[in-house]
Amino acid sequence: MNLHRLSVLADAIESHSHDGIGFNMRNWFARREATPPKGFVGSPEVFPDRSGHNCGTVACIAGHAVIAFRLELNPIELRGGLISAIAREKLELTSDEAFNLFHACGGPCSKSYLSLNQVTQAEAVNTLRYAAVNGVIDWWAANEKEMPE
Repeated sequence: MNLHRLSVLADAIESHSHDGIGFNMRNWFARREATPPKGFVGSPEVFPDRSGHNCGTVACIAGHAVIAFRLELNPIELRGGLISAIAREKLELTSDEAFNLFHACGGPCSKSYLSLNQVTQAEAVNTLRYAAVNGVIDWWAANEKEMPE
């Protein structure tokens, strides 16, 4: 786990240094309102910007990590699995650490912190800062909440 990079990433997300890109844990990179394909019946999926900046595009922690620590992106790499792999590599996380961070899980991931679409930017920043100081990914402790039984 690269504690320095976790701290740098927390600062970047909190300060909105990735211009035009908001925050939502539900998707690696997405427009705030997905455009449904032709013939789609139902409501399009919505990824609200949890940064408070009302950006048209949002990214999760892994998406922001790729922006922060990877200078060149090949469009073919902008798929979820590759984004998480790049982010995991750049943050020097184990598989379990990456899963817990990118899926908003507490200490043991048997207890999800929140639905990914509900995680706020502040909660993500708190979790990154907690990990940078304590060397562990723990959404519950970072946000001073009790893990349900």
